[in-house]
Amino acid sequence: MTVMTVATFQTVFRETAGLYVEGSDLPRCNAVLTRSLYRLLLTGQRAAADHHRYIIEPDDLPVTRGLEENITHFRRLGHHLDPERILAQLATYPPLDRIPASGTEARFPDLVGGLTVTLARTLTVIAPGLARPGPAHWETLRSVADLYL
Repeated sequence: MTVMTVATFQTVFRETAGLYVEGSDLPRCNAVLTRSLYRLLLTGQRAAADHHRYIIEPDDLPVTRGLEENITHFRRLGHHLDPERILAQLATYPPLDRIPASGTEARFPDLVGGLTVTLARTLTVIAPGLARPGPAHWETLRSVADLYL
């Protein structure tokens, strides 16, 4: 299972960045998306701990202006992601020390959508003129995502 369907993945990349991705690219993208969301949650966990809370509130997550803009772009595309798919992917990571609030979990689909737009746009920056990303592009994208999250 992945955080989104192949159709949504292909449409978001095509509409956002003019990139044509294959269904076989989705597991690579899914790995980057899930890892990025988990890293956001780890940072949120530290913020919650700093405030002596056992709950990760939505404001604890380090959502930048750029990510917020990409979330807005994703919403305008009209796609909706299933929170259960996202939770299933997060379950493959070590458990957090803090519990995400229901409002934080409710943001997961928007965060994953915004991260998807971010990844698509990042690919066009690191590989101008690219039409179809290959395995090396996904590995570079993972490395870049690790740098900014």
